[in-house]
Amino acid sequence: MEEKIKTLDEIQAGDEVVHDGGGGFSNKRKLVKVDRTTATQIIIGDERFNRDGGYLRGSTGYHRTRIFVPNAKAREEVLVEMKRDAVDTALFRLGSAKRTLSEEVCDLILQAYDLHRGKK
Repeated sequence: MEEKIKTLDEIQAGDEVVHDGGGGFSNKRKLVKVDRTTATQIIIGDERFNRDGGYLRGSTGYHRTRIFVPNAKAREEVLVEMKRDAVDTALFRLGSAKRTLSEEVCDLILQAYDLHRGKK
């Protein structure tokens, strides 16, 4: 049985939503849990979003941060994006430590790269 997708009006504390950074260079979508709700707002950390539309309160302009309730496909897409961002961050941090990587770690990185390129 497929779970009925909620709307922002039905969201409660503990529910999962997608936090969409709104565009620009730092646009990152991520899955987050709702901390609490009021009749008109959804609160996540120190950010408050309007229930009608899901936009960050006080934000204006083209690149507006918002939240939305994901369907199964959107949830999977965001999970993949989050993994890619984690890999990107890890590779960036490895840049300064690459001279100290063990041979085993280098082999694992090369194996993952070969899998990505379709080689075995």
